[in-house]
Amino acid sequence: MCNNRPILQLPDYLINQIAAGEIIERPSSIIKELLENSIDADSINIEIYIDGGGIKNITVIDDGFGIPHDELSLALQRHTTNKIYNISDLSNITSMGFRGEALASISSITKLELISRTKKDKHAWQINNTDFLVHPYQGKIGTVVNVSQIFDNIPARRKFLRSESTELAHCITTIENIALAHPKISFKIFNKNRIVKQFITTDHEQRIYEILEGRIQKKSIKVYMSNKIMEISGILSNNANIDEKHDYRYLYVNKRYIHDRMITHAIKSAYSDISYGKQTPSFVIFLNIDPDSIDINVHPTKNEVRFLTGNIVYQFILKAINNAISDFSIKNIVTHKKNSGIKEITVQTPEQIAIDYIHDNKESEIPLTRIDDNKEHPLGEAIAQLHGTYILAQNDDGLIIVDTHAAHERIIYEKLKDSFKSKKIQTQKFLTPVTFRTKEKFVQLVEEYEEWFNMLGFDLKPYAPDSVAIYYIPSLLIGHDIEPLVITMIEELNSIGHSIFFEEYSNRIVSTIACHCSMRANRKLHMNEMNALLRQMEETKRSNQCNHGRPTWVHWSLKHIDKMFLRGQ
Repeated sequence: MCNNRPILQLPDYLINQIAAGEIIERPSSIIKELLENSIDADSINIEIYIDGGGIKNITVIDDGFGIPHDELSLALQRHTTNKIYNISDLSNITSMGFRGEALASISSITKLELISRTKKDKHAWQINNTDFLVHPYQGKIGTVVNVSQIFDNIPARRKFLRSESTELAHCITTIENIALAHPKISFKIFNKNRIVKQFITTDHEQRIYEILEGRIQKKSIKVYMSNKIMEISGILSNNANIDEKHDYRYLYVNKRYIHDRMITHAIKSAYSDISYGKQTPSFVIFLNIDPDSIDINVHPTKNEVRFLTGNIVYQFILKAINNAISDFSIKNIVTHKKNSGIKEITVQTPEQIAIDYIHDNKESEIPLTRIDDNKEHPLGEAIAQLHGTYILAQNDDGLIIVDTHAAHERIIYEKLKDSFKSKKIQTQKFLTPVTFRTKEKFVQLVEEYEEWFNMLGFDLKPYAPDSVAIYYIPSLLIGHDIEPLVITMIEELNSIGHSIFFEEYSNRIVSTIACHCSMRANRKLHMNEMNALLRQMEETKRSNQCNHGRPTWVHWSLKHIDKMFLRGQ
């Protein structure tokens, strides 16, 4: 026990080791700190040499502007930096590295050698943490940092390191995370003096595909939006059938790789009506924001940030991703040429379709639109219907198979969402109100959110302390059992309340309505109805998936079909 021990001033070497414990977990942490310094030095080429998974040795060589020889000894001391001079600098950090104790912390747990040369120097200068003396040295313009014997002086920390192969994997991942945000910098990675990876100077998109390979599809959704204080760019997977591993999600704020639940939720929320089950999108997102609007000094390793206006950032990202998904059309996926011979057919609204099909129990037509004979049709022309469930269509590149219910569901859903936002959902009034009993607190919710229910096409009012009356409903729901749906809406409303996720919840309710109103299996369609559905899909946002994230269509190219039949071999 040490309760009665006197209070003492800690020596510098122990203070440095404590600081190192905050930012240096393993060899990859050292690489991260050194790379950030190289980037801040305007380096164009960076080489990273790793030995023994980084446990034995790490060397980082850059061609940046270097460190003047009279500042080398300061660089290894605690709380020294060229990036923060006053309190205003601390609240407006634009550099990658800024914690002045990084090199001092690394030096306290390793054997360190620092060699640097500026453009003004005739030769390089060298310093190490053995004698801390500066000596003339041969070297090019830039900086070389060599560290070895990592954690040798702290056996308790050393024993927590994993195998050399595991530590090497962490080192490479760290380098890749940084390289993704800096495509204008060339990175070379060496393991035991043999090059294992190299990323040449390129653009953002090519760097992403180069590093992530099969984890991000080539035909991805591109996102870009900006305003006076923020800019978002990047790519997202074009469907949600992605592994749930977090290493498929790359998020950067001002080029700094971070983890942020709020932003990740905004991205997942935008995918909520095209994702299936627990599947989540893969993405690489870059958010540039006014440095005054964030605090990056909230975590020792700088992998978290705090936003001054989190809700504004959330809504900005949600809108940007939603717009990107909506703009990503079928035309971006299927190769196609012009089709002709489809004649103009009658227009019919989704509400009219639903009334004909649910109320009269007759086979209805698809909601049709006018078709331009000269317009390109990526989904081609219908040629048959399979088992009353699938439409078979051909385009110049092969065969398209469409799930009729899923496609129709998405079409109705998107139209309902637009109607909801414009407050123009068509409704049907009951001759006599439909009443049902429920909990008193639910009756209070109905009264509190009456306007919101009206926007969804429902007129609900308290009928008694423990009952609710339904006066009108969306026309699409005529013929359906309304009471369970309304109760579900109220129960979910009770659980979610007011929040930034309210629009997502509204979409879920609209999705439920659309699912009830879309065509079912074993529904025979005429050829013009099938072609009309294809044209509607081509004009509908997010029509690649139904409201639940399942695909609405698949494409078999002629090349794939030929291969199945062993043709051309």
